[in-house]
Amino acid sequence: AFGDDNIVSLDDSLAGQLIACGTDARVMGSCFWTLLVKQVQMHSQNIKVCILASHASQVWLQIPATLKERFYITESAEDFSAEIKKWRENNTFVYAVVLNPYAFEELQKDDFSPAADTVQDLMSFWRDRNVFMLFLTDSMKKLKDECSYIEADVPYRVISVGNIASIRSAMTFDAGDKLADSPFNTVRPNVIKAYYYNKGTDKLGRFRMYQIDQLIRLVDVEALSCSSSSEPKVDNGYSGLFGN
Repeated sequence: AFGDDNIVSLDDSLAGQLIACGTDARVMGSCFWTLLVKQVQMHSQNIKVCILASHASQVWLQIPATLKERFYITESAEDFSAEIKKWRENNTFVYAVVLNPYAFEELQKDDFSPAADTVQDLMSFWRDRNVFMLFLTDSMKKLKDECSYIEADVPYRVISVGNIASIRSAMTFDAGDKLADSPFNTVRPNVIKAYYYNKGTDKLGRFRMYQIDQLIRLVDVEALSCSSSSEPKVDNGYSGLFGN
């Protein structure tokens, strides 16, 4: 699903979900805005952004006050699920974003317990080609412990540089063992660095991401309004937006 021809891209015909994780919160914010910019272009005036996040974690996204009214933001997993259902019934494309899923009891599930309604809803959303789900987390270990179904079913990851143990926790043992600490893993204030990784194939690469303020300026605010009569634009996916 990841392409790397000088510019890193994500094939939207293959990937309808993505996990962004790690110790540098700017990676999560850059992922959020990168995907939003392209999705607004693809689904102009027929897109709804739904965000599930605690008040404390919302700072990762750096959403300007002028844009907050354009998004649906909630701290309730049940309300989040209901909002997505409402817009999908209206044939609207939904960009669904969950910050630290493990923090919401309604989304927690181990490998043995039955799935709660909210978990079943979440799994049905990522099978819907008109929903893109982005999971943002500062701890892959907690995600594995509390929401193992997400870690198991979403193979595409963007992983921030920083702590080598944190990076390896987002990979298979084979891929993690091959990853050596290097100067690239150092967090720098003037650059956002990350790895892209496909757990299904163990494909791994590294790249620099766009600054959040640059991406915010690219958002077509007027195209964020929704209309049931709008038709999605044809596009070739999220090519050329992640960075290099």
